[in-house]
Amino acid sequence: MPDGGQAATCDATEARDTGFIRGLGLFDSVMIVVGVMIGSGIFIVSADMARQIGSPGGLLLAWVFTGVLTIAAALSYGELASMIPRAGGMYVYLREAFSSLWGFLYGWTLFTVIQTGTIAAVAVAFARFLGVLWPRIAEDHYWVAPFHVSTRYAVSLSTAQVVAILVIVLLTWTNSQGLSYGKAVQNTFTLAKAGALLALIGVGLFVGWNNTTVRESFGNPWSIHGNSPLAGGLGVMSAFGVFVAILVSQSGSLFSADSWHDITFAAGEVKNPERTLPHALVLGTVIVIVLYLLANLAYLASLPFSAIQSVPYDRVAARLPGRWPDYHSCGDHGLVFRLHQQPGTCRSARVLRHGKRRPLLPACRSAESGQGAGMVAVDSGELVDAARPAENL
Repeated sequence: MPDGGQAATCDATEARDTGFIRGLGLFDSVMIVVGVMIGSGIFIVSADMARQIGSPGGLLLAWVFTGVLTIAAALSYGELASMIPRAGGMYVYLREAFSSLWGFLYGWTLFTVIQTGTIAAVAVAFARFLGVLWPRIAEDHYWVAPFHVSTRYAVSLSTAQVVAILVIVLLTWTNSQGLSYGKAVQNTFTLAKAGALLALIGVGLFVGWNNTTVRESFGNPWSIHGNSPLAGGLGVMSAFGVFVAILVSQSGSLFSADSWHDITFAAGEVKNPERTLPHALVLGTVIVIVLYLLANLAYLASLPFSAIQSVPYDRVAARLPGRWPDYHSCGDHGLVFRLHQQPGTCRSARVLRHGKRRPLLPACRSAESGQGAGMVAVDSGELVDAARPAENL
């Protein structure tokens, strides 16, 4: 276990040599929060929530409850971020609050599973939805036919996989170009994605407005439609049943409102982080929750509640006027992936770079430009040494 002098030296090194340029203002930070929150969930989870709750009023109340939880969490997390305004986010908080061991475990989990899995999954999703516009991109259109290495596993290379790989390579290169370029692309794509969601809301509230549907949904908002029974035979005919159903439905709505805390991974690049981070977290979450409530109002104003409950593949937005199931889904997944990989939100790079100063993570070489931090390369020769935390706790 290091003595106080060693710990103080390490903390002083972190304070002096962050390697980051504080170039993200309040607007940029809010755009990061909004960008990482808005994803495909808002277009699909309302169907399952409607089946669980069984009433239009209960559906809207569930989203309000989600908003209260999310904003309260953002306030608490914002206070924590203002106290420890360093790049690394949750890795730093776990390390400082509970010991280096928990930072070590989280950092390695983020590096090997969380972030890598997210990158791969969303890249494949982007390629899959791009195939709607360009049918030659498909998971069954092979450049290399499946080669079975076992009875249950095969290696192949489809056009969809090629697109996913190329997108990852492109975004990795983009992330190496510095903060100024990254935040410009970040802000542009966030505004485009928020604009697309606003367009969908406008379609539902103005183009798809149906007086009969509105009377059905809001004339008696608590009337029960067909719903999925809760565990133990509990139904939504009672107030307690509605309350339980709202709690159960939070798995979908909270999933859609997740990732708002990602801005803290880039805290080392935020101007005046003690003030900017809390404000960005609160403003960003409020903006997204308001958009989500308006989106659900658009669904209820244009679609019968029973149609929301029974829409194929839960893609509620697909039932609105226009070709939303094709074009919006493709654009949404592409933008989600694009935003997750921007320099302001490239989470694993910030955590690994911060962790190299405590020898619990691999030694990293930061490819920085004059405009800010870029990619982080992991020195594989340090992997074994990095897994020896005993002398650092």
